[in-house]
Amino acid sequence: MDFKDFTAARDDSDRRLNKVVLRIFEAEKVQNNIFPLIRKGLIKVNGKKTSAEYKVQENDVIQVAAFLLHKDETSATENESKAKKVFPFSLEQITVFRNEHILIVNKPAGVNVQPAKDCPFCLCDLIEEDFNGKKGTSISFRPGPLHRIDRWTSGLVAFSQSTEGAKWFTENIKNHSIKKQYMGITQGDYINKEEKYEDLIYVPESSSTKYGTVICGGTSGKNAITCARFIKKTEIQGIKCNVVSFDIETGRKHQIRAQSAFHAHPLLGDTAYGGIKLKDKMFFLHAFKLTFPANPLGLPEEIMADCPFLQ
Repeated sequence: MDFKDFTAARDDSDRRLNKVVLRIFEAEKVQNNIFPLIRKGLIKVNGKKTSAEYKVQENDVIQVAAFLLHKDETSATENESKAKKVFPFSLEQITVFRNEHILIVNKPAGVNVQPAKDCPFCLCDLIEEDFNGKKGTSISFRPGPLHRIDRWTSGLVAFSQSTEGAKWFTENIKNHSIKKQYMGITQGDYINKEEKYEDLIYVPESSSTKYGTVICGGTSGKNAITCARFIKKTEIQGIKCNVVSFDIETGRKHQIRAQSAFHAHPLLGDTAYGGIKLKDKMFFLHAFKLTFPANPLGLPEEIMADCPFLQ
């Protein structure tokens, strides 16, 4: 029986065999029930039959029976053609930082980080296409977003470029060692130069939809902490408003939008939370700075992206 060989790279290490093989099948655009194939010895590691739970190591040779990878070339070509997307900008145009572990981009407002029905493309599409074009040596690793911002929020978003990068970034987001700062335009008058909000944010089941809002200031939900700093007064489309910076200590859905509105300062244009409707924008919010602790990934102490509505 003929087998096709796939050599595991560093980013494949310690992943279960069935998970790595799943990626092989996805790349080959074929569908198979993996577990019985492993049990029958149609999928081997280093020439030996093993279990689906086996943890793959760097330089392992995963052997897949060649007949399992046969596919309908006509159907595959049609599917690839349908899947092809047109992007209004290149990855290079929005890249702020990139190395072998982490990619950080400056996302334009109006673009989703992940797929959505009413958005023709998303950042994940663009970055996946870039990754596939490079033909990396890893079998199972795929780049992915390490945190999220809303579609109509612009600014910095980090994507993994290696398993090591993904693990470090995820761990330090969870323990709040990575700090995120935003700039926004709000309504209302600030009595104090600095206001700290600490409220419960509840996400109703109906809020699982993309337009779902959250409930702030109730008696249930998860704790959300935001520090708002008034910078100056400004005027947009004849409306007097404020330039404000936000530091967030937690990362709840719509945190800045919901807490600002609850404390009488909705984002200008954010009609979902009581903001005045504008002609061209839904609202003004930009993730302008990421600050990192000392790290093994080669990340600088801070990364910034100019705020488009303050230029």
